[in-house]
Amino acid sequence: MDIKKLNVLNIKWNETSLKIRKEILKRPTTERSHERSLQVKDIIHQVRSEGDEALYRMTRQFDRVDLQAHAPSLLGLRVSLSELEEAFSQVQMRVQNALKEAIRRVTLFHSVQFPQPIDLETSPGVRCERRFLPIRRVGLYIPGGTAPLPSTVVMLGVPSRIAGCKQRVLVT
Repeated sequence: MDIKKLNVLNIKWNETSLKIRKEILKRPTTERSHERSLQVKDIIHQVRSEGDEALYRMTRQFDRVDLQAHAPSLLGLRVSLSELEEAFSQVQMRVQNALKEAIRRVTLFHSVQFPQPIDLETSPGVRCERRFLPIRRVGLYIPGGTAPLPSTVVMLGVPSRIAGCKQRVLVT
């Protein structure tokens, strides 16, 4: 049975044959990967050339959500510092304290993992070096649907800060 012909949204794994399971777990074909790569390049091109308008359009297309209709007063997709401060002021103090404690613990854990550089002379005039450089820009995707997860912000944001990523963009 060809899994592609099964128009299935939900699969009951325990009730599925071994053959079907193997088919489900197959990596996409090279042709499909190439097709996806072209789609991603096209999306990136549209966003670079059209900016927020492309994001609004694709949110309508892929997520079936019209951000401009739901929040017509939005001037853009970027949340301002004053909006962040206003939102933070509405968070209960016990939740703020819990988040601060989580940040402290995650910082402690990841700080000791930071790899140490190596620079040594293996023989006269021959140096070997190992350096770790941060990714300059990193995007952090934080699910924000029916169950927003501030813990995901902590678990992604803290390590990227410790690593020295200069530009961190949170998307939800």
